[in-house]
Amino acid sequence: DAYTLTNLRAGMRGKRAFGEVWVRNAFDTRYIPVAFPFDPRLAPSGFIGENGAPRTFGIRVGVTF
Repeated sequence: DAYTLTNLRAGMRGKRAFGEVWVRNAFDTRYIPVAFPFDPRLAPSGFIGENGAPRTFGIRVGVTF
């Protein structure tokens, strides 16, 4: 199935410093980015894959010189 991910970032920059906040997968969409056909006796869906990253957020600050 198709899916959409929303990533957000906002920040400020001064003469020597900067800061930003960010969110990846803002709506906490559950998705499988990679899947391969697999023996249905071992994987009931007939596929094996990995789950996508959950919502993550953070801050970034720095100084330039």
